[in-house]
Amino acid sequence: ADYGPSGRVQFIFRELPLPSLHPTAPIAHVAAHCGGEQSAQLYWDLHDAVFAGQADWTSLADPTPVLREIAAQLGTDMAAFDECVASGRGEAAIAAGATDAAARGFDGTPSFEVTGDGVDGTFNIVGAQPLDVFRRYIDSLLNGVAPAEPAPEPGQRPESRLPYWADVAGGLQPDPARPGVNLAGDYYKGNPDAKLIVIEFSDFQCPFCRDHA
Repeated sequence: ADYGPSGRVQFIFRELPLPSLHPTAPIAHVAAHCGGEQSAQLYWDLHDAVFAGQADWTSLADPTPVLREIAAQLGTDMAAFDECVASGRGEAAIAAGATDAAARGFDGTPSFEVTGDGVDGTFNIVGAQPLDVFRRYIDSLLNGVAPAEPAPEPGQRPESRLPYWADVAGGLQPDPARPGVNLAGDYYKGNPDAKLIVIEFSDFQCPFCRDHA
């Protein structure tokens, strides 16, 4: 309530399944992506339901039936959903996102990149940290000051040139054709013109990501 609804912070969710640790996570990410093609609200509903039901699908060799049932219960157009899954569009989008994350040095989830107006560089928070860690970073950056203490794992990474998906003049701009989605194809909540941006890299099969969510 202090950050998103106030319009001061924008939160962006980026797909980062780690199949070496969580072999069926990509299937869940494809399900969320294919729901998101129908609406941003359905994407977030699937996000919440997939994390909440993690115990029901995460140990299955093929969680597709359970994930389809979750999608159906949320009112998803299942014909469009199945067409999206079969098309491979979701797999391609998620693979591209994972490549972006790896190029940025992210290899664990959940990981967060925080950027604030008037403060050079980006700042990383790694892991499902306590709320006070996020508050310290966010409050400092909202006041135009770099965080005084490093995150529990490596934090600051100044960049002279941001990648498209992290550039306020590029991929972070809202997609006029898809409310709630930016030009990089990521789903967001909050004010696109907020002073501070938090980008989360997450894996639907990761228990620490579930704890954070």
